[in-house]
Amino acid sequence: MNDVVAAKQLLRRQMSDAREALDPGQVDLWSQQIVSQLLASPLIQAGSSQAQCSSIGLFVAMRQEADLSNAWQPLQSRGIKLCFPRMISIDHHPDLEFLAIPDQADPLTFMTTSRFGVREPQAIGKLLSGVSGGQMPETQVGQQPSLCDPQVILMPGLAFDRHGNRLGWGKGYYDAYLARRTQAGSQRPVCIGVAFPFQIVELVPASVWDIPVDYLLSPAGFFRVR
Repeated sequence: MNDVVAAKQLLRRQMSDAREALDPGQVDLWSQQIVSQLLASPLIQAGSSQAQCSSIGLFVAMRQEADLSNAWQPLQSRGIKLCFPRMISIDHHPDLEFLAIPDQADPLTFMTTSRFGVREPQAIGKLLSGVSGGQMPETQVGQQPSLCDPQVILMPGLAFDRHGNRLGWGKGYYDAYLARRTQAGSQRPVCIGVAFPFQIVELVPASVWDIPVDYLLSPAGFFRVR
């Protein structure tokens, strides 16, 4: 167990340093290629017999992560609900809840910055109370995020391998959410790891509670893991 933890910490430092050293132009190029691959995927193709997505879990990029914001409007135009994770605590353990953005609205309108610097949707009911004088613009009255368990979740990470193992920041938010959702009897979402080419490595150290992704999405393509 200590060996796995140490191996994760070492790989986490290596991949974090490599990602933050990327040229911003390279990040932009890879991000756009990833968006193109996502929009061409049969999982979210409108009218596709393979389509299984009416709601999708996304994330707002930070620290040189893949920026998927150019996919937001095209996904909305296909009738797909955009859901973003918010960090919560259940019984003093890290967890997530996903909030769906109102149809056709700009997700950034509903975002706040968490204590970890992550952009996430504000808690339900916080938008109105946080507006000066308690008045929201007319365009936002009645529009607040709603709880959602997305059918497909795009997951950030520092590294992935072709068996679907994922290395995050070590807090376990996604693993806790997926485990709780499965235990509650609801269908497991399709989990997609979003990776730049160098982030797909030979082996990611994994613990028994780590939940692998089902697919990898990179600039080079979209493929199911082994």
